[in-house]
Amino acid sequence: MPIHDHPGMTVFSKLLVGKVICREYDWIDKARGASQMFREVLDAKSAGIRVIGPNLCNIHTFEAITDSVIVDIITPPYDPGTRNPNFYDPQKLKGDIYHMKKCMPKEFRCFEEPYRGPKLENPPDRTTV
Repeated sequence: MPIHDHPGMTVFSKLLVGKVICREYDWIDKARGASQMFREVLDAKSAGIRVIGPNLCNIHTFEAITDSVIVDIITPPYDPGTRNPNFYDPQKLKGDIYHMKKCMPKEFRCFEEPYRGPKLENPPDRTTV
């Protein structure tokens, strides 16, 4: 999955099957496009629900190590006028610091289903439940 964000949204992610590398980026200096990367290997056998908030580690990607299935619940939903995802091509500066250059992935498809459950509240920041 390309590196992307969810502007103004909270994402609840659950790895159902498989093993993935999760990379999350947190803005250090958004005006200059500088971010810090956090990397973690997740296994469906032990991974909890990951929650990223609108202002912390909102840029992320999953890279499959084995065949994998991830379910995301995103709130509020995408809105073509105000909440469109951005895609990024990170350029390493030093250590775990990257310059996030916006780009458009060449090949990517996404399928959505509307959430019909109860209203979910946005948490103040990223946590693992």
